[in-house]
Amino acid sequence: MTSLKEIFKVNPILQEELKLLMSQVSYDRPGILIDLISSMLKTEGKELQTLLEEFDLEHRFEKIINYVKKRVRNLTITNENI
Repeated sequence: MTSLKEIFKVNPILQEELKLLMSQVSYDRPGILIDLISSMLKTEGKELQTLLEEFDLEHRFEKIINYVKKRVRNLTITNENI
C-alpha cells in the first residue's frame, strides 16, 4: 500500500480512478483488482503479459508491487526534471 500511496502523491488522478474502480469491484476477487491496477498504471506489453500469465495470486501480487515501485521511481524522476 505504501507504493500505491507514493504513486498517488505523484499522480493524484490515479487515486480517483482507483476509488471509482474499487467501488465496482468485490474485495473477494483479488485477481481482478490486480488486473485493474496494472491497467491503470499503463503496464507495458511484456510486463502485462507476464502478470496475466501468473496464476498464483501471491506471485502475481508481488509482480504488481514491484512494477508499482518501478513506476514510482520513474514518476519521481520525471517530476524532479520538470
